Amino acid sequence: MSKTLADEIDRLNLNAKSMAAMAELLGYTDPWGQLQFDNRAYASNLISFLDDNPDACAALVTWVLEHGYTREGMKPQSVEVESDEDEEGDA
Repeated sequence: MSKTLADEIDRLNLNAKSMAAMAELLGYTDPWGQLQFDNRAYASNLISFLDDNPDACAALVTWVLEHGYTREGMKPQSVEVESDEDEEGDA
C-alpha cells in the first residue's frame, strides 16, 4: 500500500519537532536551516510555515487563550503584564 502526504502527516506526534518535520513535508525547507531537532527537522522551517499561514498562528493563539497554561501552571488570563501604555504614561 502506498503512503500519501496526509498519511505521513497523520502519523506524526504532536510536538514541536514533529511539527517542524510536517513543515518540511509540506515543502518548507530553508537552505540555511536553523535549530535542528534530533529528528533532523529544523525549527526555522516551522517558523517559515507559520509566517506563510497566519490562520495556523491564529489557531495557536486561540488554543492558548482557551486551554493554555504558562510553564508555571498559570492560565494566561491570570498573569498580569505591563503594557506599552503604562510605560508611556510613566515617562
